[in-house]
Amino acid sequence: MNFVNVIFENTTCYDDYMERLQKLLFEKGYIVDNSIKDAKKLIIKEQNYNPLIWDIALEPVQKPYILRLFYLDKDIDKTYIEDCYFKKTPFGFDIFTENSYVFELLKEKYKDYIYADDYQSLEEVLIKTLKEKSKTVVCAESCTGGMISASLVNVAGSSSVFLGGFVVYSNDFKTKFLNVDKTLIEKHGAVSEEVVRAMALGALEYTDADISIAVSGIAGPGGSEYKPQGFTYMAIGTDEGTLTYNYTFKSDRNTNRRQATAFVLFKLLKDVLKFTL
Repeated sequence: MNFVNVIFENTTCYDDYMERLQKLLFEKGYIVDNSIKDAKKLIIKEQNYNPLIWDIALEPVQKPYILRLFYLDKDIDKTYIEDCYFKKTPFGFDIFTENSYVFELLKEKYKDYIYADDYQSLEEVLIKTLKEKSKTVVCAESCTGGMISASLVNVAGSSSVFLGGFVVYSNDFKTKFLNVDKTLIEKHGAVSEEVVRAMALGALEYTDADISIAVSGIAGPGGSEYKPQGFTYMAIGTDEGTLTYNYTFKSDRNTNRRQATAFVLFKLLKDVLKFTL
């Protein structure tokens, strides 16, 4: 496989900059890995920093196969490691291989975790699938603070399926804007299955969306014995009912929020939209 070192010269790699750069480089057949000493080098400096004027002077080569996995808190089985390159992502792995036979084996083995077999983001795949199924979605967010909505808006053309979102960080906002019963919060706490269900239902009732996403959690730092840092409830509502999920993310505040975002989007893709490759 063909690797490239990306060097930032008097510039800063911000937000999803590297992810977008890797996507472009993958189309040319390259994988970013700065630990490989004999790889080709790409210097990003002031003159070519703007993504609108990226000039990647690398000769295109044959692209490897890729599988993108949502895969938290597990050690991946690297049975075919001699024919693969594994790259950790914030919420899983990318697996690259040039061997078509190994690619098909891995595709079957990890079919429950795969969201793409090309260099598309989880959000891109989700927006495309929502369009194909003619479904619209609305978000009700507490601990993620609009991160789910922002990730969907990152995808061009999302306005045809994403209606909008409620950022209801305080308990007062949950009751005022989503009609969450105050007694539910008093009895079960804001981070509970009961409240996140009510948030999902409220978002559906206030909009014409086909699907609602709701999240409430303890991003951190801090928490309690029963609700530690990263403890999160998520819900996906439709006219057929509401699915709820509980997961304890195990990183720092903003990584927990990013992983919660990916978690609920992946569950929407797989459990509600029944996405398969």
